[in-house]
Amino acid sequence: MPGLRVPAGHALPAIMAQWEYYGWNIARIVDVIAGSFPDLRVIDIGANIGDTAAMIRRVSDCPILCVEGVPEYLRYLAENVKFLNVEIFPGYVSIDGAADSLFAAVSDGSASASKTGPQAVGVEKITALPLEVILDQHPRFKVSKFWKIDTDGLDCPIIQASRSLIQKARPIIFFEYDPFLTQGDSAMVVWEFVRDLGYLDAVAWDNVGNYMGAYNLRDALTGNDLYAVAAGWRKLRYLDICIFHEEDHGIADAVRRKESGFAGGLSKSVNGKAEPDGSVAMDMGVRSTGRAFLRASARWLKTRHRQSEPTK
Repeated sequence: MPGLRVPAGHALPAIMAQWEYYGWNIARIVDVIAGSFPDLRVIDIGANIGDTAAMIRRVSDCPILCVEGVPEYLRYLAENVKFLNVEIFPGYVSIDGAADSLFAAVSDGSASASKTGPQAVGVEKITALPLEVILDQHPRFKVSKFWKIDTDGLDCPIIQASRSLIQKARPIIFFEYDPFLTQGDSAMVVWEFVRDLGYLDAVAWDNVGNYMGAYNLRDALTGNDLYAVAAGWRKLRYLDICIFHEEDHGIADAVRRKESGFAGGLSKSVNGKAEPDGSVAMDMGVRSTGRAFLRASARWLKTRHRQSEPTK
């Protein structure tokens, strides 16, 4: 995999220098899914600079649709994925069922979007389209089996706005779960929403890739448990969660076994294809540690939560 070009000030190199398994859970999930779906296609919503696409490419040659709206990230994304069988949509996913504009506050490698945009440095106006419209422009991804969503607060609303697509494709969905960033009450109601669509298994990690366990969504109280865990961290951490339709229970179980084995030190690679250490996979040039890492990490955490209360 080619080295990634990273914007100056982006927190990713420092984060991966400290947490070497950050982001590699997605590659391990894709590795499992690809074993059952040889025609696997992936949608990466909130693709940033293409780091997830690059990790996935270590385990699968599947086509990937990267959705990213921030112009600065788009420039690096296009460079980083140009040889990776990747298509790019330059915009955001609308959660209102129509074309819209969102405002993104960008800092240290993260972008927090809302419908109102304060006139401040680093705030950019981005076009947003419903996911169905985006997929009309990229038709080979209409039936994608794996979705990754990382949008700093719009993850649950995007899931809820995509009912018809989810009903048709029944994708395995990996998303960021942070009640403090999520707009409205979506962080609570999303669990009943996905359960009604047949999603009965969940696997969770903390935000730096530590395995947190598997959860049974058949129990209506499981969503409350996940909410309590994420909310209890009080903005300092959050969950990454992967949900599986009941027809993919076998894949969910395989992911659970792979992750519990990996966490227990039983697995040291992704099927022998790549060490799950970002420094091996990504030639970022700089290994930030110590005080440099702490400063970058602190900035990254602050930017995730310094925005005003999301517009309801």
